Parts: sequence; C-alpha cells; structure tokens
Amino acid sequence: MEPLRYAAPRTRLEREEVGYEDEDIESAGMALYADFQTELYIPPPVMNGGIPRNKFGNLDVYVESMIPAGAIHVRHPLAAKAAQVLGINFADAVTGFEFKGRQGTAVVNGVVVSEDQRVAMVAVI
Repeated sequence: MEPLRYAAPRTRLEREEVGYEDEDIESAGMALYADFQTELYIPPPVMNGGIPRNKFGNLDVYVESMIPAGAIHVRHPLAAKAAQVLGINFADAVTGFEFKGRQGTAVVNGVVVSEDQRVAMVAVI
C-alpha cells in the first residue's frame, strides 16, 4: 500500500543518516500512513503448546491483543520459576521499555504460557 505522504528529513544530519543526497530531498523521508491504511497485529496462535517467540526468545505483549490465541499472560514475579518447575513451554512477556540516558532496557512482566497450563501455574505459584 502506498503511504499517505512522506515526511522529509529536517536536518542535514537526518538526511545523512537516511542516505539521501540534496537533490533527493523532495522524495526523501519517512513514509506516513493513516489509520485506515493500517491493520491490527494478529500474533501467530499457540500450536501444540509451543509459544511463538521473537528473535530474542521472548514475546512482545504491549497490549492485550498481542497475546496469541490459546495462551494466557501470567503476571506474577514467580511465574517464570513456576513454569520452569513444571517444565512447561513459556516465553517471558516484554510489556515495554525503560530508558535511562540513551540505553533502552526491556521490561519483563510475567510469562506467556498455554491456556492448558493455567491451573498448574496457579497451583505452583
């Protein structure tokens, strides 16, 4: 889909970072899309108890709709330990980022496990 418009780089440094020459400035910039041009992210579902993960081995859960179908988000400080004790497949739930200076660190809040493991997780916690 074609972007609604492009935002041109404002400074020389931004132009250099993007890699555009002075004559390309009119066509340069970040693509901007309107709400009607986007769609809600639907995560891959849980298959055979396997929780989908990102390249870092955890699962991004910034909003409730990012929890895969067939999974639950267990928000408890001991959730990861409980899943390890049970020996079940789980993924750490990254719910945001904390920034100190220029360094961003992932905020992990609980784990994501299969819905089938709900009772076992509650019993162990």
